[in-house]
Amino acid sequence: MDIFEQIKQDHEKARQLATQIEALSDADVTKREELFARFREELLLHAHSEEKAFYKPLERFEDTREEIGHAYQEHEEAETLANRLAEMDAGSPEWMTLFRKLRQSVEHHMQEEESEMFSQAHKVVDDNDAEAMAEKMEEFKEDERETEAA
Repeated sequence: MDIFEQIKQDHEKARQLATQIEALSDADVTKREELFARFREELLLHAHSEEKAFYKPLERFEDTREEIGHAYQEHEEAETLANRLAEMDAGSPEWMTLFRKLRQSVEHHMQEEESEMFSQAHKVVDDNDAEAMAEKMEEFKEDERETEAA
């Protein structure tokens, strides 16, 4: 698997979790909290490992530098919103409003990444590098999981 496929798989997982969260009734707060905890964990794990394994190497190239800077900003916005949501009452209407804002932001980011950034990155990343990046991304995820478990 290469980095592009790996990122798409992570994106699909985020989409599925977001859909499940939004489908829950307001009365199912416990399930909403559980799903959101998974969503947030996956989102942050993906963002941090993607920045190290994919964005960092692409910063070297003029063709991808601007898009990477924009992507970092979007990651920061998503992390801020996710952290705010983690501190709020998941049963409140304000929580769902903010979650929808986060979901929109993340969907926008994933769409840009899968179209614009991938198109630019394919110009500067060969197949071997793309596979190596995917391996690195998995290593970074494992390292972060181990750090959180400790």
